[in-house]
Formats: sequence, C-alpha cells, structure tokens
Amino acid sequence: MRVVLTILFRFSLAAAFLSSRPGHAPNDALTVPMTSGQVHGKVDPALPNVHQFLGISYAVPPVGDLRWTAPQPLNQPDARIEITELPISCVQ
Repeated sequence: MRVVLTILFRFSLAAAFLSSRPGHAPNDALTVPMTSGQVHGKVDPALPNVHQFLGISYAVPPVGDLRWTAPQPLNQPDARIEITELPISCVQ
C-alpha cells in the first residue's frame, strides 16, 4: 500500500508541475511519463480542478506462463496509454 501511495504522490507532483508550466496547453498536464508508458488522463467537467488517471497498469498481465509467478514490471516508456476509464472489475 505504501508503494502505491508513493507512486500516486509522485504522479500528482508531476501532474502539478506540468500544469504549472507557462505556455503549455492544459492538455499537456494530462500526459505524464512513467515506466509504464506515457499515460494520458482526463478532466471531468463536473470536477474541473481534478486530473483523473484511471486504471494505471503497473505490471504485465499475469496470463499464460506468468499465471503463478511474481509480478513482472511493465516497462514500455515509449507507449502512449489512455487511462481515462476504469477497467472492468472482477466478479465478486
């Protein structure tokens, strides 16, 4: 949990830094470089002061040979990932 909170904190700092740069469009603040790729979020019109980054992947999906192994880091820094919607939830 501490790792996730640290990542989210760093992510929010990066977003705040990018949005404060003069001469850049507000949309620039919605793209943040991470090891998972260039993640692009959204601004909900109902909450215009909140940048939303929904469903960030931090590991390679555990399918096939990775099914029962430790999580593998997702390292694709050149990929552009749209994270504007939450992924489908698991059935409870």
